[in-house]
Amino acid sequence: NAYAGSYEPCTITGSIFEGNTTAQDGGGLYIKSIGSQTTVADNLFAFNRASATGFGGGVNVGSAWTDFSLTRNVMMGNSAGYGGGLYVSTTTWGLGTVTNNILQDNAASMGGGACLVSLHDLDFTNNTVCVGGSVELYAREAVGGVISGNSFGWSDDETVTTCGTQTWNQVIYLSNSDPAAADE
Repeated sequence: NAYAGSYEPCTITGSIFEGNTTAQDGGGLYIKSIGSQTTVADNLFAFNRASATGFGGGVNVGSAWTDFSLTRNVMMGNSAGYGGGLYVSTTTWGLGTVTNNILQDNAASMGGGACLVSLHDLDFTNNTVCVGGSVELYAREAVGGVISGNSFGWSDDETVTTCGTQTWNQVIYLSNSDPAAADE
């Protein structure tokens, strides 16, 4: 797995993070930047694993005091305790965007199979979630956040090019408390 932590701007594009395992958080990528812009775009995060009590099987944005964007990434087949495909921590401050990503067939044993995301000044827009459990979005305190234009459905297409609208068993949780806070 990879760790991105920097005081300087960081950009990760066009990479493949596949089959990584960590005993903690961030199976594919763990972003922990302080005071800089972090951009993650056009990457594949596939079949990565964080621990059974860890956060972010594909990508973990943890404890960042930074602006960040996750754009046009594919997160598929990842697993963790919380946020199988993606986890954005409640201790993340700064403006964040999670836009135009595909999350397919991710799993979490504790919550947020597809993703577990804090809405603290975060835009979660135009993402596609196929298969892979619940989407958990929560807001801490009275802070901003946008949920818009997302698609949720089922896909039998392993190439992740389509996502149908058949009946599915995922759940979207909107909450003002972090279900994982006691475990951090």
